[in-house]
Amino acid sequence: MVDDAKYDIVDGLTLQELEPQLQALIRHDYPHSSPTDFICSEHLVQYRMQKMDQMIAKDYQQNKKINQQLSHILAKNTYQVVDVNRQLENSLTFGQRVADAVARFGGSWAFIISFVSIMLVWMLLNVLQLFGLHFDPYPFILLN
Repeated sequence: MVDDAKYDIVDGLTLQELEPQLQALIRHDYPHSSPTDFICSEHLVQYRMQKMDQMIAKDYQQNKKINQQLSHILAKNTYQVVDVNRQLENSLTFGQRVADAVARFGGSWAFIISFVSIMLVWMLLNVLQLFGLHFDPYPFILLN
């Protein structure tokens, strides 16, 4: 199609097999091409490179636009830096602060170790009946 040379079918693709953006690039150079026209791999690489160049240029333009907007905002000095952690802490109610403290302790190693220790003492007191106490017979309810 592109150079009117003869190629094996494995050396390229038909236009209908290509993505629409590549088809548009090829049709721009060859407006009379049809979906069943063949393009060799060598020429297809050139069009794919052209497509990549367009994508990079588009990204560059978008980045340039964003940088200009940010520079404009920074130049005005109208932005405000906000410490969201401080704002959150100031907006918490007493109940929320207590819940956070309980959750912080309940998920700590200090809580886990103390809880296991209390459970072991509880079971030892019941099994050995120290001091004549036998208040939770086997199987232990274990503080539930």
